[in-house]
Amino acid sequence: MPTLSQGFIAVKGCTFRALRAGIRLGYHQRRSREDVEIVVMVGSFGNRASTRAARRFGGSVLVAALLTSVSFASGCGTEPASNDASATSRATSRLPDIVFVVLCTFRYAHMGAAGYDRDTTPFLDSLGASGLFFENAVSASSWTKPAAASLLTGLTPNVHRMTDYYGREKGGTKVLEKRILGDDVVTLAETLRDAGYATVARINNVHVSEHFNLTQGFDDAISNESLNAKTMVAELARVAREIPHDQPLFFFLMSRDPHVTFDPHYVWYERFNRADDIVPREEYRTYTRALRKQVAEIADAHGELSSELLRRYVDLYDAELAQQDDALAGIPGALRAAGREDDAIYVITADHGERFYEHGYIGHGGRLDEASVHVPLIFSGPGLPREVLGTPPTGRREVRVVRSIDVYPTLAALANAASPEGLLGRNLLDPNDTVARTAFASVDEVEHLVRDGSYQLYRRRDGSIELYDLERDRGEREDLASERTAVRARLQALVDDWLERERGLRNSVAAGERRPLPTEAVEQLRDLGYVE
Repeated sequence: MPTLSQGFIAVKGCTFRALRAGIRLGYHQRRSREDVEIVVMVGSFGNRASTRAARRFGGSVLVAALLTSVSFASGCGTEPASNDASATSRATSRLPDIVFVVLCTFRYAHMGAAGYDRDTTPFLDSLGASGLFFENAVSASSWTKPAAASLLTGLTPNVHRMTDYYGREKGGTKVLEKRILGDDVVTLAETLRDAGYATVARINNVHVSEHFNLTQGFDDAISNESLNAKTMVAELARVAREIPHDQPLFFFLMSRDPHVTFDPHYVWYERFNRADDIVPREEYRTYTRALRKQVAEIADAHGELSSELLRRYVDLYDAELAQQDDALAGIPGALRAAGREDDAIYVITADHGERFYEHGYIGHGGRLDEASVHVPLIFSGPGLPREVLGTPPTGRREVRVVRSIDVYPTLAALANAASPEGLLGRNLLDPNDTVARTAFASVDEVEHLVRDGSYQLYRRRDGSIELYDLERDRGEREDLASERTAVRARLQALVDDWLERERGLRNSVAAGERRPLPTEAVEQLRDLGYVE
């Protein structure tokens, strides 16, 4: 047990509220909800070392010894702590509620706002039309674990190291041991929690769960594969009512609904089916399983996938998108019913996209390409600063290249919170930031992508180089690497520059341990097709 001379007082089972400016409270609730850890930091913001040291003392509540006299009101319970400075700020100018939605396996080209000719995403399109829509957002990777970790940490995959894939581990015991996020990494949830937010997460993807330490910083995190977008929006409605109205809410919703297995409700299948025949309801589940299996077998064998078979496959995916969009449309109403809509901000993006047999590949992960890394990024809602959309507010589309790692510093700025040092992303809403961005992505730490303007270059795992001009070739059908040698050389240098910056940051970020995954997590990974 630490002593006063060591700077800590141990207390069990209570929360505290600071009554004096200059003191910050960080609130952390374990997933078991049995132990609560609270750290009070005196003086300057950002003293993460004391927070991390406190956590290592285990299941007690640790409160830093105060170096000056401070009055506290204390009471047992699980009310998130907040500091007086933040409370005062909210009394005059309330911090916005932030709903951060990450959509798993979301193909950018299949949303109406991107020009798709099917009505798959009317709600998301409406947010894009009334808000700030980035047309060229690039994910940090092509599959969930590294991509979502980058959204939640602001770090690229080679820095946070959440990169270990499953492709070469089918069957054996190695799959049971995977890397978790290092505890010393300051997550977005921690930054917003320390700024006074109630931090809540509802997740239905095992890769973004407590099993990988990615719920670090959330007061209330539930990761459960039985959740879907509809039930998570219902959870938002409940939480929005229960959180004290004077405390801002950060709600993270991670939906993998469009991910394989592609099994939308029958009514959505009927609506999006383009085949001449309609499969009877009683045969529908058998049909979807057989179709997925047939497409996967052809893709694995690099065979010929007929246009009819691909169309049926895409119809199921599009139906999933529409079903999910219909559920997400309840978000504004959930906040409105709780009296929280007036200053709400909605942030929509995806962890990665999805391939439909481009270059002979189905799905995502393992390989980088435009279909798997191009993601939507939308900032919308009445809580956006007026200068973002003007007065009266009008929707705005931007063509500049942005990155998923830009989301963290942008949300921190909206929450009036300081981002940790070392983030490579930048605040997208900063009017003084006019420097063009390059985007960088990687997979397995051995294959890399860089995007600069309309050009996208790949350095494949075998060392080969591919170059495409996305302005006129979104499908990446014409490799220009041998033709545009000057562009190729410039972008190769950018890859090297990104890798050098990553190496510098990597040395200052402690890697998380490798931990055996519980049976529950392995079964969920098996259901998603990652392991056999």
